[in-house]
Amino acid sequence: MPPSISRDLFRPLTTRRLRLRALSESDADFILAHFSDPEVCHYLKDAEPLSHRQEALGLIAHFADPDRVRACRWGVCLAETGQIIGTLGFLHWDAHNRSAEIGFDLAYRWWGQGLMSEALTAVIDAAHAGLELNRIWAVVHTGNQRSLKTLHRLGFVTEGVARELFRFRGQFHDHYCLSLLPRDWCGAADRERS
Repeated sequence: MPPSISRDLFRPLTTRRLRLRALSESDADFILAHFSDPEVCHYLKDAEPLSHRQEALGLIAHFADPDRVRACRWGVCLAETGQIIGTLGFLHWDAHNRSAEIGFDLAYRWWGQGLMSEALTAVIDAAHAGLELNRIWAVVHTGNQRSLKTLHRLGFVTEGVARELFRFRGQFHDHYCLSLLPRDWCGAADRERS
């Protein structure tokens, strides 16, 4: 049986400080505020910031059928309170080539605390186990040094620059291309031992 995102990967995950879960309609207000926040959207040059609750609901609905859209998105929540503080997930899943793009975002208040590294570690471990991904890739705006450092700490390798990858408000933007192969990865169990 071929792998399936919904069956083999997309389930609730927990870390020391976080709980990762599927997005639901109850998250619409957060999604709207989050993806209209200038700090969060500063380097997101592939789409306009959200401006209506209906757009947030549409985004949530898009990820409701992971196998159909070949993508999934977790809500990143604080384990103690359940408060949602960001999202992360996979796009462009290619079962034949065992690859997928990873993307992530975190509310500005929570930057610099290692929370996204913690969430990414759990998700990447789950993807290696569930989907047997060989290549996890990311594109990061060349100005987004925080995200670039996060990915480098996790073992991602910068392969080069995709020149003028996205056109946003009439201007083209360069993005770094990064990838993570199994031989680059030091998962959660290895991190706890080091």
